[in-house]
Amino acid sequence: QEFSFEDEDEESQQSANIIATKAGESDLVIVVGAHYDSSDEGDGADDNASAVAVMLAAALAVKDSSTPYTLRFIAFGAEENDLDGARAYVSQLEAGELANIVYMINLDSLIAGEINYVYGDRGHGSLVDWLIADAQRAGLDLQTKAAGELDDEDGTPCNCSDYSPFQAVGVPFVYFEATNWNLGAKDGMTQVDRSLGEDGAIRHTQYDRIETIEQLFPGRIDAHLTLYLTLLVHALTQYP
Repeated sequence: QEFSFEDEDEESQQSANIIATKAGESDLVIVVGAHYDSSDEGDGADDNASAVAVMLAAALAVKDSSTPYTLRFIAFGAEENDLDGARAYVSQLEAGELANIVYMINLDSLIAGEINYVYGDRGHGSLVDWLIADAQRAGLDLQTKAAGELDDEDGTPCNCSDYSPFQAVGVPFVYFEATNWNLGAKDGMTQVDRSLGEDGAIRHTQYDRIETIEQLFPGRIDAHLTLYLTLLVHALTQYP
């Protein structure tokens, strides 16, 4: 899905979303999204090759399985500019297509942060509550934040990742991210101890490289990728 956007210099640029759909037992859809662009600093290992890797591995794992929902895997372009790929995708959805989306699962920055999180609205039957229970059954350490805790200080939705355009049109979301909400300004932007990276940030810095992350946090990459892949595959194949 090709689209154009204006960059920070107000120059027109071209990008594209890459979309793959797996038919399920119903026409109801779960969208799984991960942006494939990165910032100019570092290699983008955490932000956002980690999420693309989990999305691709999950697609491979479920491609020959029967799934309760139709699954739409989307690699979004131009997230780092202004969530342009996700905005382009949502803007072209017809009312019926929009109504069929039961969840948007957003994957972003999964390997560098200290704590594994899932964000979204909680409540009986919610996918967030289901994932928390699934993680407990599997012995996986997963923490959570309510959707509202991601909002800006004035209560407006945070345009900080690809779930936001879906949230704006009423689609429930689940958002996987590794960071540490107990550090710094306690806003989720400080991923690790502030003596590391750039004041506790790995993404959008020169430290966002596989070799550097593995050197700073031995074993974290594999552990985090395994956790998120396990939970994502369970959600896509077992969530009722």
